[in-house]
Amino acid sequence: MRDEICSLAVEQHPNFAVGVDGFLVHNDTCWKDLITQITGRAVPAALSTPALVAKVHGHHIVMKTVTNDARGVWIQKSQDILNRFGIPLLGTKAQVRAQPKVNGKAVLDNLCYAANSYQEIHGEAYVKAVYTKLKNAVDEGATAAQKAQNIKTALQDMAAILEGGGKFW
Repeated sequence: MRDEICSLAVEQHPNFAVGVDGFLVHNDTCWKDLITQITGRAVPAALSTPALVAKVHGHHIVMKTVTNDARGVWIQKSQDILNRFGIPLLGTKAQVRAQPKVNGKAVLDNLCYAANSYQEIHGEAYVKAVYTKLKNAVDEGATAAQKAQNIKTALQDMAAILEGGGKFW
């Protein structure tokens, strides 16, 4: 008996769950592969363990979709901070590919490697913690330039924790 394989594209949803087990599938190049292509960085060793390697994805630290649940308010507030200080959300792959390069490498402040469906990485506690860290970064800066740099540093710090397999929420 052969399993039938079908191709399916869901408009405006490059990633979606299918089947009884909710397998995550992609319409196109996955975000993880895009990060590797654009930055030349490999998946960090901490995420390459047998338990996590299949879950690794390209993760938007500030989620790109505002949800219609308790997370939505925190996601919107976080997106507003990025927008106010000119830090790209990188919500589309075209935006990622268009990022300027510094020393030959694209700067992807809001993207990192992380383990999907791991430690409730897309849960309410996570999105609230992201907002709190960004708000604190803004509050600690005296000028707009300092605030923007603090936000970038906060994003880098969160990325380092996620890429190390850790949790900050």
